[in-house]
Amino acid sequence: MASLKFTHAVVCRIPLSFRTRGEIELEEAKRQHEAYVRLLRELGLDVIELPPDETLPECMFVEDTAIVCNGLALITRPGAQNRAKEVETIRAVLKKELDLPIVEIGDESAKLDGGDVLFT
Repeated sequence: MASLKFTHAVVCRIPLSFRTRGEIELEEAKRQHEAYVRLLRELGLDVIELPPDETLPECMFVEDTAIVCNGLALITRPGAQNRAKEVETIRAVLKKELDLPIVEIGDESAKLDGGDVLFT
């Protein structure tokens, strides 16, 4: 089996609007996120950190917007239509910052959240 070597991580800071998503301890979530980003850097990854978008309370869940495997980025179609702007942001980052080839899902009725994909 081929070994995987990760070089980059894309993260997005937590917006204040995240607290509208239920019982969220916003300050604790921010501390946890900072620890996560610090660990990624300690592991030697080049971390691309996006600013929070207050109009997108779930923008920190970047894993839902694309699946990157074998040098290709599959742009997803999240089930929640209000997350389409997040997908556009990540598409631009993957293309501009990482120069990854982009693959789109052709069927407009298809839905896929990247966080629902499991690599085995």
